[in-house]
Amino acid sequence: MSKKTNSPKATSLLRPAIYKILILGILLGIIFLVVSFFLAHRYMESTKNQRLSNLSQMVHMARNAIQPIIKDFHEKKINKQTAVNRIRDMVRRMTYHDHSGKNYIFMSSYDGTMLVQPFEPEKEMTNMWDLLDHHGKFIIQELIKAAKSPQGKGFVQYHYLAPASGRPQEKYSFVIGIPELDCYIGTGKYMDDIRAAQRNYIWSAVGLTTLLLILLMILVKYSIKEVKKNLEKLSHENQEHKKTHQALKQSEARFRLAFDNAAIGRAIAQVDGQFIRVNKYFAQIMGMKVSELRLKSWQEIIHPDHLTEKDACDQALLENKETGVQMKARLLSLENLKIWARISYVLIRDKEDHPMYFVCDIQDISAQIAYEDMLKKYERIVDTSIDQMSLVNRDYVYEAVNEAYVKNHDLKREDIVGHSVAEINSQIAFEKTIKSHLDAALEGRIIQYQSEFKYRGLGQRYMDVWYFPYKNAKNEVSAVVVHVKDITETKIMEDKLLQAQKMEAIGTLAGGIAHDFNNILSAIMGHAELAQMSLEGETKISANLSQIIVAAERAKELVKQILTFSRKSETDLRLIDLNQQLLESINLLKRTIPKMVEIEIKLGQELEPVMADATQLNQVIMNLASNASDAMPEGGKLTFATTSMDLDQDFCETHLEIKPGRYLILTVTDTGSGIDKKTQDKIFDPFFTTKEIGKGTGLGLSTVYGIIKEHGGQITCYSELGQGTSFRVYLPVHETAMRLNLPVLTIQEVAGGDESILLVDDEAAIRKSSALILENKGYTVQTAANGEEALNVFQGHPSRFDLVILDLGMPGMGGKKCLKQLLALDPSLKILIASGYSADGRIQDTLNQGASAFIAKPFRGNELLKAVRRLLDR
Repeated sequence: MSKKTNSPKATSLLRPAIYKILILGILLGIIFLVVSFFLAHRYMESTKNQRLSNLSQMVHMARNAIQPIIKDFHEKKINKQTAVNRIRDMVRRMTYHDHSGKNYIFMSSYDGTMLVQPFEPEKEMTNMWDLLDHHGKFIIQELIKAAKSPQGKGFVQYHYLAPASGRPQEKYSFVIGIPELDCYIGTGKYMDDIRAAQRNYIWSAVGLTTLLLILLMILVKYSIKEVKKNLEKLSHENQEHKKTHQALKQSEARFRLAFDNAAIGRAIAQVDGQFIRVNKYFAQIMGMKVSELRLKSWQEIIHPDHLTEKDACDQALLENKETGVQMKARLLSLENLKIWARISYVLIRDKEDHPMYFVCDIQDISAQIAYEDMLKKYERIVDTSIDQMSLVNRDYVYEAVNEAYVKNHDLKREDIVGHSVAEINSQIAFEKTIKSHLDAALEGRIIQYQSEFKYRGLGQRYMDVWYFPYKNAKNEVSAVVVHVKDITETKIMEDKLLQAQKMEAIGTLAGGIAHDFNNILSAIMGHAELAQMSLEGETKISANLSQIIVAAERAKELVKQILTFSRKSETDLRLIDLNQQLLESINLLKRTIPKMVEIEIKLGQELEPVMADATQLNQVIMNLASNASDAMPEGGKLTFATTSMDLDQDFCETHLEIKPGRYLILTVTDTGSGIDKKTQDKIFDPFFTTKEIGKGTGLGLSTVYGIIKEHGGQITCYSELGQGTSFRVYLPVHETAMRLNLPVLTIQEVAGGDESILLVDDEAAIRKSSALILENKGYTVQTAANGEEALNVFQGHPSRFDLVILDLGMPGMGGKKCLKQLLALDPSLKILIASGYSADGRIQDTLNQGASAFIAKPFRGNELLKAVRRLLDR
């Protein structure tokens, strides 16, 4: 009874002190809130708004500065890449100063590539798509989202490492999109000094509050004295109450401590979804204050796409179908950012089993979802690559392969993954090469090599193979990434280029040798004829000399073939009907090839003319037909076909030394024994032959090659052993005729004369034999070994010489320069050009520059006499 009667009395005794404390506390709270929030908020908002306005102005100024470049792009004066590069150069120079010092304009593409970052140039041209701020926000993705928004611009807030302080600070960036170039520009400013000022204001308010609290304590102390007087009266009443209250307080404190400081988001929500209590971690996830989040409900922060699932989970708990549920959902933060979260919750019921509230755990899994999305993208990238990729573990077992690997091996993915390398590639290949490469990569080395492989789904291909060590989370090599790139086409192009370079080099060498050989033959033929002329009548010695001259003539023809291969021989270009030329050649061919070889002709209709040398074109047809006939000793079919075709750039990229355009195509096909690949690589090489010794010179196909190249065409060979061979000759179509007319003199017996001749040649044997031939016919001859000596002789007696015989290919001054200086001394001087290159482009040049005529080396005595006499008689 005493406790019940004393409680109201105790309350009445404490009431004055309680009222004083409450009034003073409310007063202090109001002052604290008013002063702190008013001063801090006002300062922060005004300063922040001013800086945000400055950011916007700076970016708009930058956008206006680059407008002329964008205009040029719209008007198609420049392409997209040029526009981006020019804007990058301009933006990189856009720096300015603000409250914190020097600042800059940055630029990035919509795919996350940092295009301009003046203060961190090492980040330029790197992909920053997954760049996170201190709170896990994807900075670049948010900037791109603002730039691609309907407004095309906007502000983004995040926390980023400040260079000066070395710690994350709050930062605002403003960006403007350039959608036509798939990029954006922007700039940013740190707000930490505003926060610092805000804290100063708050500390000022705290100081004021402290002062007031001291006053309060004084008052409390005074009040306590009054309370103490009455506490003794209340001690008996309050003993039990204190024990109960203390226990409850401890329990509540433990719960609050565990709830508020949990390392996971936690919330207590009513059955209708309204929050009763939330902890700091949950508020941090949502980017809100605890007081702000507590006023919301699940329906307000869950993305609409997940509300139906949330309602279904709630209903399952309310109907006792589940004791606990879990779901993944996107949450809408204060700034409307979408945060992925895993929500686990249970329903708490009262003693009567009535639903009271939900207790929820919330885990931020945005990074996990982003990582999973990134992995899926990587998987798609790897799977869409045309290169083969595989992951092999330390047990030599495939852990993963991409689609190209599956396709090229003509297997299913499940037939490869989980199976050993030896099982898929054969035990022999594994033991011979693959295992050693895998072991080396597992030791941390990178292995690369190129080789040919045969695939079930791809056939024989040339591959570039790489073995890369794959490291796990502990930075230990746990597997090997094998990357295989098909470089077959590249290899083919390299081989073709090498072959073309080799043929060009051989041609150059052959031309030089032929030129020198012509000089030797000139001396042999000249001295042999001189010896014959010194003999009287037919003798055995005369017959031997005749054999020497005949052999020299055969050597002359051989040199002519070499010059044809090296594309330094004479050509008489005319407009030719390819079909007509082919028929004429076949008429000659029918008398030379065996009767058991059947000839089939397939002529294209309405073919355009080609500019060609009929004699050389006939030589091409005869050489190809002769080789085809030799390949069919037991008989077969020899097919000639003509057609026309437009060759595009793609064709020309795989056939070197041929230009796009319209071509006539001559195809010569036999049903003979065929040619193996190794031999095909050499068939156009000079002196290469598969025939027995004495049955071939090895110049047939090399001569054909030289003729076709001289005509600006191309020749290809396709053959398989036992299936025959097909040669295709491509000749460019010409609409106008250009004929190269060189005054080459023919051979006839001719009388001599008494004129004076200056003979210029660097070969002593040629000078001696030619001089004797001319002197035997009555001419007065003076010789010179080079151009310098010839000019000295001529300048001493300029009117003495009626004719100059001049070799072009001499050391020192050279024949061409000597020609110019001789004509400068006497423009009417008759000059006969001699050269081992019987139709070198230089010959036509010298004729155009004033030379009177041309004679090809090696020449017979009568040829030289005829050329001299005819020129002197003009």
